[in-house]
Amino acid sequence: MKYLSLIICGLISFQLSAQNAVEKYFSNHLENEEATVVQVSGKLFQYAAAIVPDEMEMDEEFPIEDAKDFLSNITSFTLIKVDELENSKSEYKRGLNSLGDEYEELVRVRDKDNKVSIMINETNDVIHEIVALVTTDKEFIAASLTGEMRIDQIQDIVSKIQSDEMQNMMRGADVKLEDMKVFPNPATPDAQMVIEVPQSMIGGQATIFDMAGNQIRTLEVNDSRNEIDTEGLAEGQYVVAIDKAGITLKKTFIVVD
Repeated sequence: MKYLSLIICGLISFQLSAQNAVEKYFSNHLENEEATVVQVSGKLFQYAAAIVPDEMEMDEEFPIEDAKDFLSNITSFTLIKVDELENSKSEYKRGLNSLGDEYEELVRVRDKDNKVSIMINETNDVIHEIVALVTTDKEFIAASLTGEMRIDQIQDIVSKIQSDEMQNMMRGADVKLEDMKVFPNPATPDAQMVIEVPQSMIGGQATIFDMAGNQIRTLEVNDSRNEIDTEGLAEGQYVVAIDKAGITLKKTFIVVD
């Protein structure tokens, strides 16, 4: 992440205000002397928001005010990177299973042996934590960003400061945080639910799963706006996943009587 890296690299701290997903589920790696561990406090992010590099101020396209507001509302950042981990893929899968009940998976990217999953804990369009899990050949990374982050801010900032690695893995895919929409939500068992997807995901497949992971029904995504029948769906929570060319977008929805 181009600009955020400039801030973090010069201002590293080791004081966190609350336990986050990395500390909760991957604490076994925190004491590993071979692992890279980065921990940044919220106070440091507030300080960083007040010290803006000249190149950011001069970049007319960069959403500088949103970036300042975004940074001032961050409470912690934690990253663990473990090299030469024989069970890196198993650790990635364990992370997905551990986070599954508390977090919504926003994006999953696969590129050969590399996998990236971004998950969020969100209520009312405010994200309280973003968790990223990455696995490559014998490498595992888990990162957590906590705070009070608005979805619209993240969309503007991330589109400008995506890392080169993520851009390479998502090359050819114009995917943003709010590109996939599912409505009405909640839905009723006798309704037609609409799924909107970005242009790059047309030609993929939509699959509805229940919360136990059972596949309920599938749909070919032939347009940016697609309808799927909810008839027969029992009351409860479901996940709709759009898959194409190694990229998966997911949204949860609720069916009510």
